Amino acid sequence: MYENDNLQDLLSITIASLSQQRCVLVLGPDIYMSDEIENRVIDRTEFFLKLQKENTGITFFPTDGVMIFQDEDRFKIQQNVRKFYSGDGDVQLLETISKIKFPLIINASPDESLFHYLHKLDNNVQEDYFEGDQDENKNITFNKDQPLIYNVFGKSSDPQSLIISHGLLYRRMQEILPQNSFPNAIRTYLQKANSFLFLGFRFDSWAYQLLTYKIFNEKIIDPNKIRLSSSPQYVKDKMINSIMTKPLGISITDSPPLQILNRLIQIINNTPATDLLRDTGMQDKFSSFISYNRRNKMFLETLVERFKNKVSEMNINENAQTELQLLYDTQDLGYGQSIDSFMTRIGKGKIVIMMISEDYLKSYYCMTEALRVNEHHKFDERVFYILITNDLILDFKNIDVGMQYYYDYWQGKLTETASREGADQERIIGYVLIRDFIKKFIKNISDLNNYVVDVNNIAEELLDDFILQLIIKMKEEL
Repeated sequence: MYENDNLQDLLSITIASLSQQRCVLVLGPDIYMSDEIENRVIDRTEFFLKLQKENTGITFFPTDGVMIFQDEDRFKIQQNVRKFYSGDGDVQLLETISKIKFPLIINASPDESLFHYLHKLDNNVQEDYFEGDQDENKNITFNKDQPLIYNVFGKSSDPQSLIISHGLLYRRMQEILPQNSFPNAIRTYLQKANSFLFLGFRFDSWAYQLLTYKIFNEKIIDPNKIRLSSSPQYVKDKMINSIMTKPLGISITDSPPLQILNRLIQIINNTPATDLLRDTGMQDKFSSFISYNRRNKMFLETLVERFKNKVSEMNINENAQTELQLLYDTQDLGYGQSIDSFMTRIGKGKIVIMMISEDYLKSYYCMTEALRVNEHHKFDERVFYILITNDLILDFKNIDVGMQYYYDYWQGKLTETASREGADQERIIGYVLIRDFIKKFIKNISDLNNYVVDVNNIAEELLDDFILQLIIKMKEEL
């Protein structure tokens, strides 16, 4: 069952359940990302593939998220996996989750980053994790003012609890499936809950199938319950083949987790139920986001440096509760889970700077970012465009020619990819979206006042004027 048009209604009902303390947030294993590996953001699959590459005798199974290895390597692998899950996680995502007062958060990832982050804001938060037979008799109490984060598949501080092999996976399944395996307080809460929000699961994963079955098997299925699922990425293919989704009445949305949570916060802010939100004090930390192509990184660094100098010169950040800062991707991330949160942050940013170049207009990743920005800003006055003229095949005096050129370019990419046997369907849909968007994108930026630059000959005064306009607008948006 695919739901998107009535997402606003589903989220409004979810908030009513939250007010009644009958809402459950369930976080998937793909929602955690670590920035502790070589100073870059890295997701679970990338980490395990790296581990497999660096160690002979290890085979990783991406679909299952587990490995085959020699027994003598078990301790080393446990320590490596523990180190990965001991990272700080995606701060923006943690902040957004922490802002909403969920009484019960079930975490299918063994990381403890959410607990550590939330504990800094609210020392009443509790954590526990599934320990097999012991859990049935655990004495646990929780509510929205004393929330509980319950890790079902181990936790990073207990390496032996981590599921790293098929044997451990099957054993955990057998332990969890009995109806009385969870602590009584959690079982009682699940029985009374009428709203379930699943974020960050692959819909075909064992973790999703196991947890949906487990959670909804605690009570005869009530057709009035709200069960909303969102994957870490867009679900561009609406024909979701998920064994448990239809019989359990789960609605699937194509909005990624961070967008879902921010929409929840927006709706709550427009209702009297503002006591459902915490003051995280972090929402305005970054007041502008930059979308750019990595081949223009030298100019980006020039822009950022001059921005910092101007902010310092104007003494803006001194004793200010909210600093004027720029957020931009410092690594060449691949499209997928590890960049999704970053792109969502671009999309909801108060100010967005888009550095448009030939490489940008021909980059799948950059144009996917442009699509995301358009979803949130619709080319409004909070979006600033920098046109890098070097090698740009675009004459704004004859814009139709340029629009057709880039349309044909993306049509060619679509045709080439679709002709391959076993072609990536998600990539094909992405090409369709970009092709249908590119003319509108070019037309809109051609109608706006932009900062135009030749990166080989930067006019410093014009750049400073642009930065000053940017700072003035950023201050207005605070």
